Amino acid sequence: MFTEQQQKQLKDTVRPKIGEEYQSTENNALSVVIEKLRFESPEKFLTEYSMEKRVFSHQPRQIIPMAGYKVKLRA
Repeated sequence: MFTEQQQKQLKDTVRPKIGEEYQSTENNALSVVIEKLRFESPEKFLTEYSMEKRVFSHQPRQIIPMAGYKVKLRA
């Protein structure tokens, strides 16, 4: 988990939605912050090796891909 300061850096560089849509152009400021965090704390980012070792806390049991991650909303 990132520190509170690192989380704040990320939140401060994320651009808001325009209406209901996210901005489609690249956010260079966010890319810079991510690379800085990757340099400061490489253990907090997944790599090909760490992805193989990842354990899901809610692993789907359905045959349909991602069906186990869908959650019904309450009315």
